[in-house]
Amino acid sequence: MGRIVVHFDKFANDAVIGWAYDEDDALTATVLHIKIDGAAAGSIRCDLPRPDVRQSGHASAHVGFAFPIPAAFMDGKVHSIAFSGAEGGETFLLPNDAVIGNKISFMSNPITFVGQVDGFGDGTIRGWAFAHDRSSGTKIGAQQILIFSRGAPVFQLKADQFRPDVATAFDADPNCGFSFSVPRALMISNPVELQFKIAYTNYELKNSPYSLVLLDADIVVSLQNVSAQVDRLFSQMWQLRRSIQGLIPADTHTIESYDHWAQQYFNALENEMASSGALQDMKQHPLISIICPTYRPRYPDFIAAVQSVIAQTYAHWEMIIVDDASADENLTDLIADFAAGDKRIKAISRRENGGISNATNDALAAAKGKYIAFFDHDDLLVPQALEVMLLAALGSGAKLLYCDEDKINDEGVFSDLNLKPDWNYRLLLSQNYICHLLFVEAALIRSVGLLRTACDGAQDHDMIIRLTERLTDREICHVPEILYHWRKTPTSTAQSGKSKP
Repeated sequence: MGRIVVHFDKFANDAVIGWAYDEDDALTATVLHIKIDGAAAGSIRCDLPRPDVRQSGHASAHVGFAFPIPAAFMDGKVHSIAFSGAEGGETFLLPNDAVIGNKISFMSNPITFVGQVDGFGDGTIRGWAFAHDRSSGTKIGAQQILIFSRGAPVFQLKADQFRPDVATAFDADPNCGFSFSVPRALMISNPVELQFKIAYTNYELKNSPYSLVLLDADIVVSLQNVSAQVDRLFSQMWQLRRSIQGLIPADTHTIESYDHWAQQYFNALENEMASSGALQDMKQHPLISIICPTYRPRYPDFIAAVQSVIAQTYAHWEMIIVDDASADENLTDLIADFAAGDKRIKAISRRENGGISNATNDALAAAKGKYIAFFDHDDLLVPQALEVMLLAALGSGAKLLYCDEDKINDEGVFSDLNLKPDWNYRLLLSQNYICHLLFVEAALIRSVGLLRTACDGAQDHDMIIRLTERLTDREICHVPEILYHWRKTPTSTAQSGKSKP
């Protein structure tokens, strides 16, 4: 065995790329042992095809290697790599800018990206992407995507659409999806080829480039004629169907069909609030303090919860997140990132775990709003929630308000609709039927005192009873709209009352 010569080319896709050969036997693939920071990291056979090496005059084209750097070293710190032959013979590493003393120095990037183009349908290309910070373990969505045509950037979008399937599969931020409707102006060739990359990086999404085949003009005209005929037939069939259905007793909505009904309801609520102009006509814009005690939530649920607050149509709010000594550095960093990204979000960190009442009381002490809204760290607000509750408060003069609610699971399916009755004191004494979303004048809360730790587990029920005893019936208002989604998790009472005996 002769001297082994190692050529280092580059670092790419978290791997060391290069080629090597034995000076005494250039036609036989050699084996390299690799050490990182002096410790054995693995071995690799140098037999990958390298036609560029063969064209340069080398005896063999199968001399290449690509050694993946172990995840433990992807920490943003400087490390060194050394090579040796399988039988301990002499190894010579050809010098270049990265080679120092027969070793390669490198500093890894702890940020990697994951994403793919899912496919094309209904005139839209869909996909998803997120950034994975391997030093903290967080996987954050809302990445900027650059779209290229013929090598030139033509469009930029943000991958922030809700994708619970990706969140479940990768334990990632659910707001990581995107959709792109291809403009006709880009369809100047057939097929059209588009590249999808994370902005400001070289990372290209899986399944990119993505090609679309266009139909020629004659086929399009023919299909349009066929479509018009189908429309006429469909209209006739629809009239026939209505006539037949008129003879059949109408179906009613059931609990099992609630999710389908809910999608229609939330669209109708959005359209109604947008068209009413009530938000624009509002003469007062009081600050609403959203209280969010937090303790070791699931990251995707917590991220979605905060995003649902940021998405509110009423913008005059502050969100006070109190971390009840979760002892989770990733959660601390995540909360800090939210606070840095939106000045309306305030972060408080408790040194000792004090339970739900103490954490909530800390948030109440810091609250500056005229109204207080109580919010759990893994639930969701409907985008119009604060707007609807505030309009009801200003219109009725009520000091304590509550709305209807439902539940949502990890797949984003709505269930367990809870349409509550109007104010009923006797029912409240037997159960906390008010629950979410509780919306109260801050002055009223301070007049009755804060939450009591002795009631942890039922602290909100205890507080609501004390609040309502200070009010007349007219000062308590039921808002008959579904504005709050209670998250169903194995440890939540939304899933089972037995989870918190």
